Amino acid sequence: DALAGFTLLVSDTDMSGRTLEALLADPTVWKSTQAGPIGRLTTIAASTRGRYVRVMLSGTRALNLAEVEVHGWPTSNRAPVWGTLP
Repeated sequence: DALAGFTLLVSDTDMSGRTLEALLADPTVWKSTQAGPIGRLTTIAASTRGRYVRVMLSGTRALNLAEVEVHGWPTSNRAPVWGTLP
């Protein structure tokens, strides 16, 4: 079956333990809902920055993904900083 009815979420803060409804209501979380079936290879361009990415289904259906690739780039051209990230 083709994947359909899912939401892609991107955030600078951890989204663990939060429901889909709570994340959809959060204005700091970028979201893109894909209502119809998607192809085997699909690109969704997120017009935001974030450290955390989630794919969630509404309802109680099982989510099966073979592979998810997230590509990005640094927000600025600076030397790496070692230690704890803010």
